[in-house]
Order: sequence, then C-alpha cells, then structure tokens
Amino acid sequence: MAIPKIIHQIYWDFYGNNKEIPSEWRKYHLTWKEKFPEPEYEHILWDYDKSRNLIVENYNWFLETFDKYPKHIQRVDSVRYFIMYHYGGIYADLDCEVRKNFYKDLVPDKINLVGNPYSSNPRHSMNNLMASNKGNKNWKKAFNVLNSRKNNFFTLSSTGPIVLIDAFKSKEDAHILPFEDFNPLKERKGLRYIETLFLKSYKERVKSWGTAKVVHHGSESWGKDEVKSFFKHYGIVVILLVILAYLIFRKFYFI
Repeated sequence: MAIPKIIHQIYWDFYGNNKEIPSEWRKYHLTWKEKFPEPEYEHILWDYDKSRNLIVENYNWFLETFDKYPKHIQRVDSVRYFIMYHYGGIYADLDCEVRKNFYKDLVPDKINLVGNPYSSNPRHSMNNLMASNKGNKNWKKAFNVLNSRKNNFFTLSSTGPIVLIDAFKSKEDAHILPFEDFNPLKERKGLRYIETLFLKSYKERVKSWGTAKVVHHGSESWGKDEVKSFFKHYGIVVILLVILAYLIFRKFYFI
C-alpha cells in the first residue's frame, strides 16, 4: 500500500492564549505547502480538540493515559503515532523546513523514520519527521511501548524518540532515512555548543545542513514545561544535592 499524500502537522498553544502559529514556524509551515502543493497533497493541521477526538472516537483504550499525561508535549508526541497509523501520510514538526519534495524517497508499505544525528547507531531515530502507509501494524509496537511507560515522567522516554528506538529495532520494523538528507545536526552556538562537546564527528554531522532536503530547526518549545515538571517532581533531590555539594566545598576549602 502506497503512502497517502497527506501532510500532517500539529499546533497547540500550550499556554492557552489562543495564539496563532508563530511567524517563524508559519514560514516553515508554508514550505510544506510549496513543495507538496494542493490538491495533489492534502494538508491537515491538528489542534488539541481534533487530536483528542481522534483518540476518543477510535482509540478510547488510550484516552485515560492521554488525558493523564502531566505535559502537553507527551500528548502531542503520542497522538502523532496514532495519526500515522490511522491515516498514513507524512508527519512533520512545525519547526521542520522542507526544501525539496522527497515523496519518491519514501519506502512504500513501510514506516519511514529519520535518523538521529546525535547518535552513532544507524537504527536510532527521531519523531520530528515520519511517514507511513495507513494501518501499518508495526505502529502497534509503539502503542505497546507507550502503554508500558504511561507513568514514566521523562518525555523523551515516555512518548518521545526513545519510544521509537525501542519499538522499531530491526529493518523489518521501520526504514530509517539518513539524517544527512532529512535531519542534519544544526550548528550550535554559544551555550548550546556545550551539547556537542561529547558528540563524535560534530563537524561532519553539521556539514549537510546546506544541502539537506529537510532540516529541523529544533525550537524545543516544550523545554520550559519539562524543566518545570522536573523541579516539581525532583526539586527536593536537587536541593539536597546542592546542600551536600556546599558542605563538601566548605569542608575542603574553609577548614
């Protein structure tokens, strides 16, 4: 079964201010309409109500988990897998910019994921760009992982890319598109450069940014909520560690 010519993207205003898509994301959003033009390609922008209704009407067994997630990003992460299973097509984060129509690069009858530029393992993928035929049964492996981690606090492992890494371990499970063409590493500057200090071949991994068919600008708008939630759950541990470090410092430097 061919991959349907549908482009799925998600936009929720996490803070309830009814804001429209930010101008920067709108710029990237329009690149998809340019490179994958209507009417040949259908474009669907999923808001919160439409996303939740998909779960309510078709996957009610997951609704309790969906509603109980403490962070919106977990709902956004998880629903994209159900969208891929239910409709098929191409999913892209709003901060992904497409430069060339890549439909012919996709493997039909398969789940297509993009490689992870932070990992040296060729089977490691990310969830910012995906494509799939409708009803691909392998998505049920991802659903099982979601269900097994419904009480996991951390976004990356509960609903994010680690779900895909653990669900799709073989070539039969999913096809991995090369990150050089579809998900190159963006050059880090200032404090963000610290992220690359332990990354092998950093210069090689950013080299294809200018020629890639798709690039992910990585705005990470969910980061603030992740930090807030972390301190809500583990703040006392952080405080105790800071106190311990202070006491050790005093012992060795202020005897």
